[in-house]
Amino acid sequence: MPITKEMGTDADLVENTPRLNSRDSAALKDIMKKRLTECGWRKDIEQMIRQTIQEHGVGTLTSDQLAEKIVPHVGTSLGTRRNLQGDDDTGA
Repeated sequence: MPITKEMGTDADLVENTPRLNSRDSAALKDIMKKRLTECGWRKDIEQMIRQTIQEHGVGTLTSDQLAEKIVPHVGTSLGTRRNLQGDDDTGA
């Protein structure tokens, strides 16, 4: 099978990767939700949503438009929070 840009070089690896069972997946979601709440990320995103709705009006803003305005800031918000807390990805 030829390797294309769209497939990347890990196409076979993805097929052979073990998947989480539903119980593990639910537990992982619970842990992530708890950690995002603890660090204040969820509160920040909720505030961004409220502010966007207030600026544009609840009757004129669709859920897709809201997502277009919020999603680009989601990762930035988490990265900023981690940097402010002194967390890093090195595990040190």
